[in-house]
Amino acid sequence: MSHYLQSESGNHRPSTSAPGDAGSDQTTRANVMPLLLIVDDFEDSRAMYCAYARVCGFEVDEAADGISALEKARKLLPQCIVIDLALPKLDGWEVVRRLRADPTTRGIPVIAVSGHTLESHTRAAHEAGCDDFLPKPCLPDVLVEKIRKVLKMNAPAKGLANA
Repeated sequence: MSHYLQSESGNHRPSTSAPGDAGSDQTTRANVMPLLLIVDDFEDSRAMYCAYARVCGFEVDEAADGISALEKARKLLPQCIVIDLALPKLDGWEVVRRLRADPTTRGIPVIAVSGHTLESHTRAAHEAGCDDFLPKPCLPDVLVEKIRKVLKMNAPAKGLANA
């Protein structure tokens, strides 16, 4: 019997497990489509990246600040996080440091997308634990290409066959 799971943003995705199965949401999601967490305080950027990622076959959830990003990352365990570095409540650098310090989230690939484009900012993003960095403005197709790249790099370790 097929049923649907609802993500934090209200999107529904088919589930292959029966209601009440002990299978984790992470395992079920890996069989359907990779989940991305898009974190940006600028609503237009967030909406554009989310919409394009959905068109490209990804499931997407979103957050508008650093605290929400940490909470959603720990709850949803997305296959990849795209994060702006200049966020309210908790900046992106600190979010990434905390994700890397947490055993449940340390392996999630993180792509920083930021208007902070000085070499020192790029280096700081990598030092905080980001897997890749894209300067803003960033076209959605370039971002999706980077997401696919980091998912493929992490696929053998995580069992992400459909990245």
